[in-house]
Amino acid sequence: MRTTLLVIGIILGVLLVWWVFRSELAGPAGQPVTDIPAPVEPAPEDPADPGEEAEVLLGGEDCLSFNPDDLEVRADAGRFLVTDGSSRMMLFDTREMASRAVRIIRHYEMDSQCFAIRPDAALRYFKTGEDIPSGSFQDEDCIRISDPAGLTIRESSSELFQVLDGNSIPYAATSREEAERVIEIIRHYQAGFTCYVERPDPGMVYLRR
Repeated sequence: MRTTLLVIGIILGVLLVWWVFRSELAGPAGQPVTDIPAPVEPAPEDPADPGEEAEVLLGGEDCLSFNPDDLEVRADAGRFLVTDGSSRMMLFDTREMASRAVRIIRHYEMDSQCFAIRPDAALRYFKTGEDIPSGSFQDEDCIRISDPAGLTIRESSSELFQVLDGNSIPYAATSREEAERVIEIIRHYQAGFTCYVERPDPGMVYLRR
């Protein structure tokens, strides 16, 4: 009889321990706790709008940087030179036009002069930082580029390739390569105007929006 009671006591003790252990593992509704999920990493920031493309720089630009505050006008063999003290940047027939070029450069804060293909580049243009200037200057001499995407090339002779904007001829290059480069530059910067200081044979040519 004692043996039977001892066995029953042991069984009850085991059942009690099992019940207590099971209660500790149960969820708030008495359901067994499932596997504990791993910590969730914070979501990364949303990527940039797929419609926003990083600016693509124009490859192979031929540019010379300068400080617009260093520019000065000097008499030069009957003409007038604009220089930053080290480079012969532009030549004009009159001091008035040379001084006007300096005022335009400072107005737009231009800091580099660029060329399509040298020497005798078919297109010279200026940049303000990494872009062409925008805005306007009083009494500018500018011709609108009606359709940068529609510019075409016409071979006038074996040594002359004209860049056509509709019926006008804003540029003439000595090779097809240079004519294509002129178009590439205009399209890249989405230039809206070609501007001049002192025509014909302008001492300064610049693109702007």
